[in-house]
Amino acid sequence: MAIATATEVFDFMQTNDEERSPGATTLLTNLISRVTTMIEDYIGRKIEATEETTIKIHDGRYCDIRGNQLFLNNIYYDIVSITSITEDGTTLVEETDYILTDPNIIERIDGFWSNTDQLNIVIVGKFGFVQDADTPNQSIKQILIEAVSAMSGMWSKILSDGEGNTFGVQRGSLTTFTKDKLKRYIQPTIL
Repeated sequence: MAIATATEVFDFMQTNDEERSPGATTLLTNLISRVTTMIEDYIGRKIEATEETTIKIHDGRYCDIRGNQLFLNNIYYDIVSITSITEDGTTLVEETDYILTDPNIIERIDGFWSNTDQLNIVIVGKFGFVQDADTPNQSIKQILIEAVSAMSGMWSKILSDGEGNTFGVQRGSLTTFTKDKLKRYIQPTIL
């Protein structure tokens, strides 16, 4: 399910009801999907909660392991929920064998993560840069809506010159404020 709808984009652009045709709605719906992917690629994070059935990782592949801490990175940086973790064929129990301590850090309790380089850790869970499993991050959602509006070619504003003349101005890019805001969400580098 997309984190924004064509209706929300129309509302943001203040589009009249007459201009909200089925074709324009389809265009925006498709554009929402494309822009979502573009934003995810740019910031290196999933912006929708995505259920992953089997993530096979090891140190250096989607995570960095330092003793008892496993730092997830790349598109799995933001953990919404963990269904299960298996390490070297053994199913681990939450709060007995591991705990989630930060949005991307899973700590082993009374032990260390296996450092074997063979896709030996399997995680099943939900990942995404969201407020919770059902609510997208509202700031990212607003950036997405603005980006879709700019890329649609339908975002315009009617201006007046103060002498009774009006003219339309086409908006085709993100504001500097929004660009700067988006940069803040680029996946942090783990040292």
